[in-house]
Amino acid sequence: MNGHAIVIGVTGEIGAGKETFSRLLIDEMFNQQLHPSRRTMVFSDILKKICDAANILPSRENLQKMPVILKEAFPGWTLAAAMAKFVEENLAEVKIVDGVRWPEDGTMIRGFVRNLLVYVTAPPDTRYQRVKARNQKPGEADLTWEQFCENEMKPTEINISTIGAGADFKIDNSGNLDDYRRQVKEFVDQKLRPMLEHKEEAQA
Repeated sequence: MNGHAIVIGVTGEIGAGKETFSRLLIDEMFNQQLHPSRRTMVFSDILKKICDAANILPSRENLQKMPVILKEAFPGWTLAAAMAKFVEENLAEVKIVDGVRWPEDGTMIRGFVRNLLVYVTAPPDTRYQRVKARNQKPGEADLTWEQFCENEMKPTEINISTIGAGADFKIDNSGNLDDYRRQVKEFVDQKLRPMLEHKEEAQA
């Protein structure tokens, strides 16, 4: 494992804009001429692979059920442990881990020597409209407000605000894309760049 790697965990409610953070972060690093090797890893990708192998529709409902079922069937198993293996084996200098949802996910991120935790959030009504508009998962275009609120109370979602309270940086994604970019730039200036520069000084 690359002991100098920076692991950035990203947590946020449904529709908050976690994937957008990863994209804007990579853009901002390029704009600031920061060129570490990087890799984005998403917790739900592990579950989607299981769905694909089992011929199960990767709907939000099924992706929310799966870690709960696996934890009940295999005591001691956690999605965090599975993700930790991927993170440890990857050789990138900056590793973005999207989808921190369980307390053990946050503990896993904090277990890496050089880590940052980012909380992306927005008001529920804003997030609901985004989820319907993007239609990223099967059935989301027809999602009702009641169903959205029910999803917010699933075991995979109820710890997010608590995890977010302990984040190193909070992004309020209730505005437009330019406002989001501004906050990502602040994150790079205040948090990521100092860590990258400290690594360069240590290696000099």
